[in-house]
Amino acid sequence: MLKIWMVAPLALLLCAAGDAKQQPSGDISIKGDEATLVHNGQRSELSLTFAEDFDSFSRFDGQNGFWRTTYWFDGSVGGRTMPLHGEVQLYVHPGDKGSSDAPLGIDPLPIRNGMLEITADRVTPEQSKWLWNYKYTSGLITTKDIFAQAYGYFEMRVKLPAGQGLWPAFWLAPQDYSWPPEIDVFETLGRQPSTVFFTVHINEGKTPEDKTQIARTYEGLDTSKDFHIYGMSWSPETIIYFIDRKEVAEIPTPKSVNKPMYVLANMALGGAWAGDPDETTPFPAKMIIDYIHIYQFKGLPRPEPGVVRPATYAAARAAPESAAKSEPSPSAGR
Repeated sequence: MLKIWMVAPLALLLCAAGDAKQQPSGDISIKGDEATLVHNGQRSELSLTFAEDFDSFSRFDGQNGFWRTTYWFDGSVGGRTMPLHGEVQLYVHPGDKGSSDAPLGIDPLPIRNGMLEITADRVTPEQSKWLWNYKYTSGLITTKDIFAQAYGYFEMRVKLPAGQGLWPAFWLAPQDYSWPPEIDVFETLGRQPSTVFFTVHINEGKTPEDKTQIARTYEGLDTSKDFHIYGMSWSPETIIYFIDRKEVAEIPTPKSVNKPMYVLANMALGGAWAGDPDETTPFPAKMIIDYIHIYQFKGLPRPEPGVVRPATYAAARAAPESAAKSEPSPSAGR
C-alpha cells in the first residue's frame, strides 16, 4: 500500500516493475496447521501462528476486541484515511458515529457466509455532514499491537472488486512505528483487475529521503471474477509471491526488511494512482475475504521478538471456534 510518507514517484514503481511470470519455480502446500514451501529445489517447513477465518468480527475498542479499524496515527480523520495520497474515502467501523452523537448506520465490515466483506460505498448528504464532508466510506483492518511477525508465509483468500477508483490491498508494516520497510502482499487497481502488483518499500540509503521501491507485476488473471489465494513468503534471503499457491515472482530480501510487521487489509478509493471513482464505479464495492493465515518457518533464526502476541491475541485464540471450516479449492467461489 503506497503510503503518505512515500516520496518516490509513481514512475519509479513502473520502471522497477518486472514480469512476474518469467521464472516461477516453486509452490507451497498446506495441510492443517503445517505448510511446506518448495523454492529452487529447496524445501522449508512452516507452522501456523495466526488464523482468522472470519466466522465473526471482533473490533478492538482500546481495551477489548481484536482488529483495529484505523491506522495507528489515530484521530478524528488522521487515522481514517491518507489524504496526501489524494484518497477520497473515510475508514469507518460498525456503529461509527463520526462527529455525531448517534450511529450513522454504516457497516463497511459485515460478516456474511463466514467471510468479511470490506465494503466501499457512497454516503448520503446527511451522513457526509457527520463524516467531515467525505462522500465515500470504506473499511480497514490491522493487527497493530495485537499480532506481528518477522519472516514467514502470509496468505489471504479473497475475491477482489473491479471498478474505477478502487484500490484493495493486503500489506505489512513495522510493529515499531517505523517506515519503511513495508511489504505489499498484493495490490490491485479496480480499473485494471487483471494486473496484480507486488511491492517492497525500503530505505537502504543514508538519509530519510532515500526511500525507494522494488516491484513486480503479474498479469492475465482477472481478480474480480473469482476467489484466489494470494501469498507471500518472507525469509532473510528472499521474498516470494504466490497466486493460488504457485510462485509468480521473487525479490531478494533487502537488508532493512528484518523486523516484526503487523498485517493490514483495506480498500482505498481515489488518489493519483487509482484515480477517483466515477459514474461507472459499481457501488457498493466489496473486497470479500475468506481468511487470513500466517505461518512461521521452523528452525529459522529470526529477530527477537520474532512474533509479537499481546494478551488480546492470546485471548482471541483461546476462544472456542464458532464453526469448523473446510479448506476450499483456490478458485471455488461462494
